[in-house]
Amino acid sequence: MGNNRNTRLMLIVIVVLGMMSCSVKRQQVKVIDADVFFNGGNLTEISGKISNMKKGKYVGGMRWSHYDNVITREGLRRFFEIDSLDRFRNWIYLPSPRIVIMTGNSGNPLPIYLEPGSDLTVTADDMMTDVVFSGKLGRINNELNNAPRFDFPNKWDTILREDSTITPALALKMYDTAEADWLLKLDKYMSEQKLSTVAHKILSSMPSYTKATWIMNNEEWLGLDTVEDYAPLADCMNHDIYSLAQMWPGGLTACVTASRLGSRLASRLPKVNASDYPTSVSLFMRRYEAMARFLGFENLPTLLQLAVARTLCRNDVLDRCRDYNEAVATATKTCDLYITNPSIRNEVMKYIDRRYKRYKWRPDQSSPEGKLLSRIIEPAKGKYVILDMWNYMCYPCLKEIKETRAWRESMREKGDTAVVYITPSSSTTPQQYQKMLDTTLAGDITYHLSDDEFNMISAMFNQVLFPYHVLIGPDGTILEEDYRLDPSIKEKD
Repeated sequence: MGNNRNTRLMLIVIVVLGMMSCSVKRQQVKVIDADVFFNGGNLTEISGKISNMKKGKYVGGMRWSHYDNVITREGLRRFFEIDSLDRFRNWIYLPSPRIVIMTGNSGNPLPIYLEPGSDLTVTADDMMTDVVFSGKLGRINNELNNAPRFDFPNKWDTILREDSTITPALALKMYDTAEADWLLKLDKYMSEQKLSTVAHKILSSMPSYTKATWIMNNEEWLGLDTVEDYAPLADCMNHDIYSLAQMWPGGLTACVTASRLGSRLASRLPKVNASDYPTSVSLFMRRYEAMARFLGFENLPTLLQLAVARTLCRNDVLDRCRDYNEAVATATKTCDLYITNPSIRNEVMKYIDRRYKRYKWRPDQSSPEGKLLSRIIEPAKGKYVILDMWNYMCYPCLKEIKETRAWRESMREKGDTAVVYITPSSSTTPQQYQKMLDTTLAGDITYHLSDDEFNMISAMFNQVLFPYHVLIGPDGTILEEDYRLDPSIKEKD
């Protein structure tokens, strides 16, 4: 009898310990591996409710999110329409984990942390002052949102305007004084809270990136000159790769590409004549190699490799190439010399392919959005498909649908190309949709999608404006996004 009771007690202990173990495992947040850090590819779901929403000039109000590609600096904006119950739901395509800035009619920014393939729910008031997060990424975002804030950099322009007698030495002292108070609060917060690994990494790197970004934004006014002056920047070079996809180095990398230090060090380098454009570009990038050595690094840290990539993609360097082949040759020569991170190099090459409409990719067939797209284009299987995103409120959409009707009929007779039309239910009512089916869309492959379904497809291709077209090959390969219809195929009025 006693043995049975002891056995039952032991079983209970084992079960409780097992439950505790499962609970701990659920609370732990895995940090993205460095080898796949920049390689996302899935949609992140973001939904929520905004209380006390003031209906403005936009029906139902809007919420905007925006971010940029940390490697190429290509920007993206997504909008979230608020329904009659003040709710919203949408998806964002992310190439890597990052902090996205979400704003709305109030204009107040709300930084939110997102990862590919995850979900986040936001419950907030209209001014974004009372915010609670839930969902897979809820814990991380609550931890980041509740952390002590440092407002000095945001107030700096106002401080300098109000007191023009402030000297660079006094400015640095003022920063350090304000930072010391913030660090005490931040250290206390991090020591008292059982933070997730991700939140701990982000908050640990925040002081360095905040300081480095501030001094680089004010580099010339502060008169930075010595290695000691640039110590905050050097400190950021030592951070692990995880810090580099957050919003701080996005701005910091832009500062580095326009740095006075880079120009100064470049002017000291021996003059070398370039025999061709790819060589001249690679010689220009020596400034980043000089910066690395100035800061005490033999090889280019990831942050400087990002600066090289951004200079290639966003400083008109590749725009000056004569054609696609010269752009590839220019990027290849520079990457061979300066970019050792394969993900950064691959993203630069994909940028060139996107720019010259040569980037081809296959959707993840196991993802919800991939399955949805396959179902939508199934009736046109084996053909070239032009996926057309439209809505009834878009006059250019309606005009284009009317003008291309004769061409679509001829394509149906040939049988090798099909246009598949999709429209969201929120901006095209059932009555409006039926009217189009009875007239200009008669005989076409069409879908009146729910907002959730349309938003997933829209996010998949980073679509914002209407009309928007995607060219898809017979095997399901995405051949061209933001595809333009040839004006010569349009029916004349």
